[in-house]
Amino acid sequence: RCVVCGGSDTTQVAGPQELRDEAEMLWAFHMKRLSPHTPPERLVDRVAFSQDRPWRVVQCDACGLVFRNPAEKRRDLIETYRTEAPPRDTLVALHESQRKAYAPQPRRLPRLLRRRGRGLEVGSYVGAFLAAARDAGWQFEGLDVNTAVNCFTRSLGFTVHDGDIERFKSERRYDAIAIWNTFDQLPDPRRLRHGPARGHQ
Repeated sequence: RCVVCGGSDTTQVAGPQELRDEAEMLWAFHMKRLSPHTPPERLVDRVAFSQDRPWRVVQCDACGLVFRNPAEKRRDLIETYRTEAPPRDTLVALHESQRKAYAPQPRRLPRLLRRRGRGLEVGSYVGAFLAAARDAGWQFEGLDVNTAVNCFTRSLGFTVHDGDIERFKSERRYDAIAIWNTFDQLPDPRRLRHGPARGHQ
């Protein structure tokens, strides 16, 4: 079921063959741009993603959320992200490329909040959004399950907490919570509003 509205009616956006074809096209595209001698670990999240390709991608007919179906188990997801440890130069490259992609996001927030303030990003990874938010005058902290990557992000001057949103506790109040690429991976987003993350606003 859709984690947002609970709806069970969906429309398939892409099936197994379409997703396989897309992955092969992506690989071919990048292989024209990169040296064939590039070590595989340097290709993670550029050519090959850290997660296995989904079986199907669907869209909820009721609210429009696009998500993997079937969804991965929470334990498997956390283990996938927790154990990733790309080399530092790979993390630097990912930070710089993703920072440009995230640049428009913090500029949208004042339209909703009418002021800049403090926020928390769930799934902060290499800190690209944290950097874009800082450039736009926001003070965002990160939260991620990958302690190795969190050390890298902290080395850039950001505050990052180890763990996941279901178990995260803080006395600090935030003006905004950002969840850009992990929302559909939360088992129960509605429960988190009043769950273990109490203290957030």
